Amino acid sequence: CGGGLRVGDRFFRCHARRGHGTVDMNRAIAQSCDTYFYYYAQKIGMDKIASMARRLGMGQEFDLPVQSQFYGTVPDPAWKLKKYNEPWRVFDTVNATIGQGYMLSNPLQLAVMSARLATGKNLMPRLLLTKDKVSPKSLGFAQEHIDHVRMAMRNVVYGGGTAGRARLPLPDIQIAGKTGTAQVVSLEKGDGKNT
Repeated sequence: CGGGLRVGDRFFRCHARRGHGTVDMNRAIAQSCDTYFYYYAQKIGMDKIASMARRLGMGQEFDLPVQSQFYGTVPDPAWKLKKYNEPWRVFDTVNATIGQGYMLSNPLQLAVMSARLATGKNLMPRLLLTKDKVSPKSLGFAQEHIDHVRMAMRNVVYGGGTAGRARLPLPDIQIAGKTGTAQVVSLEKGDGKNT
């Protein structure tokens, strides 16, 4: 990571303007290296990324006893063509991969995604405590992949990552996570309510 990545005629910055240097997936997650995710998003492609995001709970409306839910958007080339009659571009992938651009979510979806990544199970949120025993099915992830993601997310807090201040003052309890930034609409370009 040299502080960003050029995609076509645009330069997508990493939050670390001077760059992170050489990073692997563990360090990219711990340090929230945008450049790493920009690079691999182009290699993987948005169709595969969107499919996995949906599998992890993004863009879903959950069966909860509430009036309505904002279920967000997991964009892909077919979605953009249908909605805007425009082709998907590489920069759309780069933006969406770090949760920007057309990607929209709510905190519940992010929590479900994190729980599914951490357990490898198809966990579902519940608001009411019942006596029903819940046995979520496996998502079919290899245990070594789950362990690797868990360690990287642990390093966000305990391994010099971006959330070191989130440590609990309880020695027997450790937490893991992933930091991020919310996209804010510039008030010069909009009214702050619509994108």
